[in-house]
Amino acid sequence: MDAIYPGTFSLSKVKWGAKFDYEYVENYKVLQSAFDKNGIKKHIDVDKLVKAKYQDNLEFCQWIKRYFDLNYSGEPYNAVERRKGQQLFYIMGGNKVAAPPKGGVAKPQGTGKIYSGKSVVADNGGLTGGAGKRAGPSSIGGAGAAGAGGAQVK
Repeated sequence: MDAIYPGTFSLSKVKWGAKFDYEYVENYKVLQSAFDKNGIKKHIDVDKLVKAKYQDNLEFCQWIKRYFDLNYSGEPYNAVERRKGQQLFYIMGGNKVAAPPKGGVAKPQGTGKIYSGKSVVADNGGLTGGAGKRAGPSSIGGAGAAGAGGAQVK
């Protein structure tokens, strides 16, 4: 969201080292408020996402990727710099969190490269950003890749 709408919410409110359900919930609330502030009418079903079930998280990731592809301006964006080098933790299956690197202070993750919004894909079905082939405009919401009952991206 920060790449699409820079500065519209405080990244300092995000708990980058979230390990527990209550921290995930707080982060989803920050994301939901960013959606509301920027006129995005997508409701985040926090209860489903916090349980870390594959299908629910896949559908949300597909929706947010599609939204990004449609709305990102292509402005260079350095995520490591924007989050001030905060370390990221990875959520594994069953709400397990990947252990941080050993050896004291963790290095900021990522390459530090600036994302330019350009992806190179041989055949992506006419969509930009390397989204791959899709079943048409209903791929997010409707009966497309995200399944029935998803929200339409406008």
